[in-house]
Amino acid sequence: MILGIVLAALVSGVELMEGDFDGQAITVEGRAIGFTESGFAIKVDDVPLTVIVEERPVYLKACSITQPLVEVTGTLEQVYGSTASGQKEGVVGLRIRPRSVKDLVFRPDGRFFLNPFTLGVLVLLLVIYLSFISRRQLKTRTLMTERKRMADDLHDTIEQHLVGAGMLLQIGKTNEAREILVRAKREMRDIVWGLKNDDMMRLTPSEMIHNYAKAETKKGVCRVETRLTGLPERLEASAMRDLSLIIREAVGNAIKHGGAHKIAIVADPVGKKGWKLRISNDGKPYEPETAPGPSEGHFGLEGMKARARRLGIDLTIGVASGRTIVTLSPITT
Repeated sequence: MILGIVLAALVSGVELMEGDFDGQAITVEGRAIGFTESGFAIKVDDVPLTVIVEERPVYLKACSITQPLVEVTGTLEQVYGSTASGQKEGVVGLRIRPRSVKDLVFRPDGRFFLNPFTLGVLVLLLVIYLSFISRRQLKTRTLMTERKRMADDLHDTIEQHLVGAGMLLQIGKTNEAREILVRAKREMRDIVWGLKNDDMMRLTPSEMIHNYAKAETKKGVCRVETRLTGLPERLEASAMRDLSLIIREAVGNAIKHGGAHKIAIVADPVGKKGWKLRISNDGKPYEPETAPGPSEGHFGLEGMKARARRLGIDLTIGVASGRTIVTLSPITT
């Protein structure tokens, strides 16, 4: 029954002005040209028509610029003029009342998409989308880099520790195997610590080293002193972690294998932006000819060298004035 009172075809603006459609349900199509107090206005064949709605769809927010094509179904009200004597004369205005916003159908066309406002919005949305994709790709690359870093750490340290422990167990050296497994546990903790310790990432390299030295001294086993100049203000998270683990390994070896009582960590500037760091101790001097290596299941030095390569620096171990010195210095060509 409702369909019966709706005109089958779209009605033109001229027909609405000239015909008797007052109170009828009609469907018209026109371009939205601006807001009115009671809704918005559309133009049907150059004839303005007011659409009376309480809620304006989003696509009409900038309709005075974009002029979207809208199909409206509703009840027509023809506004008549009147003479001085009060007699009704011709139609001077048109209003249409849709039942709800669902009776407004957006008909996008080329004119709508090619206007400057819509093009600007589309460009902005494209920029936001590309920025989102770029951040996702960066996050993925960062994740893959971190996975590779963990794989390298596991291969350079944990895996080799386990292999060494297995070899020692085969020949009955259980105490030595137990020592290596304890070291592997510490290495695994260090790898996870490097990933999770966000507080360290907020420190400068000098602050990180000083805090570590203070914590080691507090244990009472040995005294770790620092004199740090020339270190950069900031390092990337991966570089900060590698530097920290190199220092921890060097200090741990000095205490455990050298029986050191005093350790000094000294950093000096090299050139404009370079730096050199030395970790010296008063323990038993390091002897590379007799020091345990991979064949005995000890891979700490190999892990230190791998981290130094990632930092882009040279790592050397020597003895001067009876003190073992681990030196990190710029690579010279």
